[in-house]
Order: sequence, then C-alpha cells, then structure tokens
Amino acid sequence: MAKDFDVNVGGLRDFRRDLKRLDRDLPKELNKEIKQVVGKVAVEASLTAPRKSGALARSYKPFTRGNVAGIRSALPYAGVIEYGGTISPKGAPITIRKFEPITRAVERRRDQLVEDVGDAIESVSHRAGWHG
Repeated sequence: MAKDFDVNVGGLRDFRRDLKRLDRDLPKELNKEIKQVVGKVAVEASLTAPRKSGALARSYKPFTRGNVAGIRSALPYAGVIEYGGTISPKGAPITIRKFEPITRAVERRRDQLVEDVGDAIESVSHRAGWHG
C-alpha cells in the first residue's frame, strides 16, 4: 500500500474563508501558488516514472480542490504503476509491482514541500495585507 502524505495546515479552512471575505480572488491565488508547489513534485515524479512511450511521465498533472492538493494522471494504468496490482488483458493475468513514482517524489521533496506551502500561505497573507 502506498504511503499517504498530508501537510496539515491548522486553520487553513478559516484562513481561506477570511481571504474570500477580503477579496474573492485571494483563495484562487492561494490555490494557484499551491498548485505550483505540487507541480514541482509532479515534475520529479515524471522524471522517475517508468518509460516505454513516455505517456505516463507526461500525464502527471498537479491539482487543487478546496483544501486538497495532489497529483493525478488520466491514464487508466497510472494507479497500477503507482500501487501495483494485477491486470487481465484478454484473460491472461499480469502482475505489476508497485513503482510509486509519485510517492517517492513526495518523500524526496517532503521538507521542501512543507516549506514551499508555508511560503505560499505567507505570500498570499502579505497580499491580503496581513503582516506577521
């Protein structure tokens, strides 16, 4: 099973609500900055993804949704490459070991990821006029 990695930002929901009260565009700016942070991890995952055609490496895309950020791929076999599993094309089972390109990229960039998310929050806070 792949390891989960969460950057738990206490009070993020309230922070986003307060940003929205000041300016409806500020939460969008925060999402944009966090998406850029996650994009760096997606690039690293792309560099370590197994390659036959290179489609998997090109398919990794960062996303944000509310208080969640991550990396996804629209390819149907991306999950099997990440987590391992058995597929049965034409009835012949093929077992694929987990490769974990995203998980390993997150683990390698863990400290920088936390720092970059903090920097994104600080940046948007300053734009909102909140100075610490």
